Amino acid sequence: MFPNNDALPGYSPQGNRIAFISDRSGCCNDLFEINANGGGEKLIDTGLSNPGIVFPAWGTAPLQR
Repeated sequence: MFPNNDALPGYSPQGNRIAFISDRSGCCNDLFEINANGGGEKLIDTGLSNPGIVFPAWGTAPLQR
C-alpha cells in the first residue's frame, strides 16, 4: 500500500491468517500478521531491533522467545 511496500504474503496452514513483510518503519522490513478477512492487523515482535525479514513462512513449532 502506498506509501509503504507490503510484500510476500503467506497464508497460515489453517488459512485464517496471513503473514507479510512491510517497510512501514521506513528503514527495514518488519513482520506483520493479519486475519485472512483483512482485520486484526498487528506487528509481530521478533525481538530484534532491525530484523530485516525477507521471506516469512509459517512453521509448525511455536516461536522461540
